Parts: sequence; C-alpha cells; structure tokens
Amino acid sequence: MKSIAIYSTNNLMPGNRKWKNLSEKYNCVFADYATWSSDFIEGENCQLIQEADYILFNLVLSDVFDNTQAQEVNEQALNVAFMPLESLLASTNKHILVAYSSYEFNIENVVSYAKQSSSRFRAVFQFENWLIQKVQDNKNLYLLNLDNQFSQIGISNCFDSRLYYSGRCRFSSQGLSVFAHSLLNLLQGFEQARKKLLILDCDNTLWGGVLGEEGIEKILIGQDGVGKAFEDFQKQIKHLKSQGILLAIASKNNYEDVMQVFDSHPQMILKKDDFVIFKINWSDKAENIKEIAEELSLGLSSFVFWDDNPIEREQMRVALPEVMVIDCPEEVAEWPNYLQKLTEFSQFQLTAEDLKKSEQYHIRAKFSNEIRTVANKKDYLKSIEMEPKVLSLTEETLDRAVQLCAKTNQFNLRTMRHSRDDLLKLNELGPIGLGSLKDKFGDHGIVGMYVATIQDRRTAFLDTFLLSCRVIGRYFESWLLNQCILSLKNKGVEFLYAEFIDSGKNKVSQNFLNDHHFVNAENGRVVLELNNYKFEQLEVF
Repeated sequence: MKSIAIYSTNNLMPGNRKWKNLSEKYNCVFADYATWSSDFIEGENCQLIQEADYILFNLVLSDVFDNTQAQEVNEQALNVAFMPLESLLASTNKHILVAYSSYEFNIENVVSYAKQSSSRFRAVFQFENWLIQKVQDNKNLYLLNLDNQFSQIGISNCFDSRLYYSGRCRFSSQGLSVFAHSLLNLLQGFEQARKKLLILDCDNTLWGGVLGEEGIEKILIGQDGVGKAFEDFQKQIKHLKSQGILLAIASKNNYEDVMQVFDSHPQMILKKDDFVIFKINWSDKAENIKEIAEELSLGLSSFVFWDDNPIEREQMRVALPEVMVIDCPEEVAEWPNYLQKLTEFSQFQLTAEDLKKSEQYHIRAKFSNEIRTVANKKDYLKSIEMEPKVLSLTEETLDRAVQLCAKTNQFNLRTMRHSRDDLLKLNELGPIGLGSLKDKFGDHGIVGMYVATIQDRRTAFLDTFLLSCRVIGRYFESWLLNQCILSLKNKGVEFLYAEFIDSGKNKVSQNFLNDHHFVNAENGRVVLELNNYKFEQLEVF
C-alpha cells in the first residue's frame, strides 16, 4: 500500500470517518497542522517525507493571510509566506499535491462587493496565478482546487466556523467528504491507466430518435431543445478525440442508413473519420466489442461503453465485465457535463503521441487489413519499409516514458508503474531506451521501452520491457530487445536476467522471453547469455 504524507494549514480531523475510503487504499499519515513549514524546510531530511510516496499540502489562504490583509497579498508576499514549499520542491522529485481554497478569504457582503471588493479579488487572482506558475515551473507539483469541487454541492456547505473555533478545522463534515473523494480521484490518476476507447451507440445516443423508423429527416440533432443537447454531447465526444481518446461505434442498425447520417446530415458534429472502427449490424454487441478488441489489439479493460438502453448496458456487464459501462443520466441534457466530468478519460499531461492517437490507430487498422491477406509475413514486413530508432531518456522523452509505464498493460513483462523520480534513478543504474517506429503507413511515435539495471560487472536485470499494442505484429519487440542487449554488451555485460509477472492483463507477452531463448534460472527468473545470441527476426528491418 502506498503512503501519503498529509500536511495542512489547519486541522483536517485525522480520525474523522470521512477519510475511511481513502485510508483503505493509501496509508494516510497526518502531520500536525502546525509543522508543515519546518518539515518542508527539512525536506529530504524529514523522515515522514522520506517514507511517503505522495505529499499533500492543504492550503487555505485565510490561514496564512488575515481577511483584512488583501492589499498585502502579492507575488513577493506569497514567495515569503511559502518559502518552505519552495524548499520542499527543491529537495524531492516525489509527487507534491497542493489542495487549496481561497473561499473564506474572498467572502464579502453584497454592498461591499459592489464597489470595494477589487482588492480581495486581486489578492485571490494573485494567489491562484502564483500557484499556476509554480505548477508550470515544477513537473512534480499538482493542484487540487477545493473550491471548484465544493461548488458542486454548495461551497458554504463545506465550511463550518464552529469547527474552526473549537478545533481549528475549516471544513464541515460534507467538506471533508468532498475533499477525501477528490483526493482519491486525483491519486488514482497516478495509479491507473486512463481508458483508451469510447464505444457509442447511435439511436438515442448520438442523436434523438430511431433512424430506421423515423428516417434521417426526423432524427433530433442540432435543433433547439433535446436536439441541442445531442449536439453538445457530440461536441464533448469530439473534444475527447482531440485529447487522444479513440472512438468506435457499436450499433444495431443498418450500416448504409448510419453512413448516410454521417455523410449528409448538416448538424452532425462527429464525422466518419473521427471513428477508428464501426460495428454496425444486428449481432450481439458484446461479440462486436470482442472483435474490436482483437482488431485494434486493445484490452477490454481500456474500453468504455455508452448506450442509452439499460438492457444493453446490463447485458454488456454480464458478458464483458472488464468493460466499463456508463449508467448515463436519464436526461440527455445532463450528458455533456457528465461526460466531461469522467476522470477515467483524463490524464495530467498530453504528449505528442496522445494528440495523434486516432491517426495512429487508423494506421493500425490499415496494417491489420493488409497483413491478413499476405502469404509471406516476413516479405510483407520488409515491404512496408520500417524505420526503427532507439532514443535515450532525456527531458524531452521523460513524460512519454512515464506515460508508457502508467498505461501499457498488454505487452508489459513486469508492469512496473515507474514515476519520473523512479526513472531518473533507474537511468543511473543501467541503460534506458525508448523505441520509435516509422513505416509506409506513417509515424507511430515512441511505442516501446526497456529499462535494464546492471547488477555487477557481468550481469544485468531487465526491470521493464513494454510495447504499445498498436505495433504488435511487426517484430519490433525483437528489435528493441536487441538494442537493449547491444547497449549492455558495450558495457561488458554477459548475462541478462528477466522475468514475467502475470498482471492478469499481459498474457500477450507471456511467452516473449521463452521465444527469445531465455532459459530458466534461480528464483523463478530466466537468463540469456548475450554473447551467443542472434535475432532471427531482425532481417525484416
């Protein structure tokens, strides 16, 4: 169980039952709310910070500046007040989360606010912009805007002045509940890979009405009322696609009728090219989704299924429990905001590969269609003019390396979820290589990675070896392993130890080590003698 050190400018009531769900998944260690500044200055010398996987700092602006000090809140004053936070940022690469609230600092009565509130508004503006600048300057710093989370149930309901004066706790029971829930969602953003594919129905999902019964002229999309809600829902789907989420359709419908809507309906926001695959037929949707998983080489656990029909949703849960099924609100008017709030599609930072994701899976589909028809696979792979390249771990590639560790499930020998800090340390222990690939279909980007740690003068261990599923079938994994071996041989290493750890999702990589001539060694591991090994598959490159 990972641990989180929790600091605060006020009492967070560590024994309160509202922290129970968070404490079941993380070891929550609450520091005394008066010690944050001294512990942060000690930084790497503070035992609590040393032992924690994550560090949370809860910051309420009115704890630091009195409500009458609005004129004094400026960049210089903020730098002085939070110098200990700067010390902590300078001393560790661990994830630091700042949960903050400026609500109580900004409270004004309606008469004062009408003409005299500008100083408080500017103070809060200065404070939030100061935090945003710190996030931009520090890649291990993340923000949790508590006022934004509290607003969903009413900010005033989340504060309790009686608790503050009796026990120095700013937040009500409701406020602590929202805080703990939001923090859990944020932490799981580090721990869990985001979903990759949104699978959508058509009738009463992308538009209102049943196309086969009402015809293209009468379906609801883009008009006033509910048609406008469907249009806004499509806009939000389109935004997800721009963020690297793949889109697919699984609909019981006539294929030609649906294509006519995409081709000719003037109010359609989504176009055919926005989708990587269509399954429009009268077959069972679960079977169609199994085919999607096979054709795209994606795991079912990375799928999200959105269908207005509760019967279809329940059948999907029973048939394919790995697929995340959305119980969408009954009112279509709520769908755009509901989809926007789903954290399963979110990630902290987009990479260049994310922005090209849909294009890359269109490439994958073309490759899959062609290779099914060839007689000689190796000759075909030679013909597509593959250009592999190995890149070092640098500031430019580090974010992609962290992302690959976090989200690669199927071809991943050990499924190590390494952080930025982990990778920087591992880079000192042996070679790290990131593999990129181009071919006649296009640029696939950075799609693989190895991490090897040198144990002694003659041996090394394959800590991480992973490959994006969209390039499986090209022997690229063999080429990448060969690059790892060449790098180790240049350092005098003679034996490479490795292991496969079953995560429940990585069966596709189970036989990789045996297929590449690793033999059994001690402690359940396998070993490869580097000097006598030749890669037969490399002739395709």
